[in-house]
Amino acid sequence: MSDTRGPDTLAEQLPSEMDPGDLAAYVAKEVRLDYEASGDWRDEAREAYDIVAGRQWSDEDRAKLTEERRVPITFNRVAAMIDAVCGAQVNNRNEIKFLPRSGDDGGKTELLNGVARWVMDQTDAEDADSEAFRDVAIGGMGWTETRMCYEEEQDGRIIVERRDPFEMGWDRYARKRNLADASHVWSRQKIAPEYEAA
Repeated sequence: MSDTRGPDTLAEQLPSEMDPGDLAAYVAKEVRLDYEASGDWRDEAREAYDIVAGRQWSDEDRAKLTEERRVPITFNRVAAMIDAVCGAQVNNRNEIKFLPRSGDDGGKTELLNGVARWVMDQTDAEDADSEAFRDVAIGGMGWTETRMCYEEEQDGRIIVERRDPFEMGWDRYARKRNLADASHVWSRQKIAPEYEAA
């Protein structure tokens, strides 16, 4: 069976077998190639966010109108539609529900349903999901991150946060809906100096 991926993703050895320096170079190269491959999406998504924000005039058109002493008026019908769709999502939020597969699973599913409700309540995950849904409605990609945080509580606390879609990247060869066939996803963030390794 042949590999359908491009030659740029094939390493001479498996990443798990590389020494740390080679692995870092390999990952950096893959991230750069993934980022470049999503350039068209990033350009279109920025334009879509601008349109929803009411920034619908190009710089050239705005300059021409200003030169002609005309006011560039914007009738933003797109934002109203996005607000309506997102409002419908908020009013009809999905609830995570575990169902038993056999008669013996009843107690386990009750426990799992209780844990899921508790996590949703403690983390405001519904709000993060709604923010990610808005990102999907505008730009086509929405992301949330679920992680454990040990900064405030010794035993850790579950955190669910919306992630900025422009910080995210994904396997450039993924073709299925919801990136179901992606071998990896990644995020790029600016780290405050106090968190950088010494």
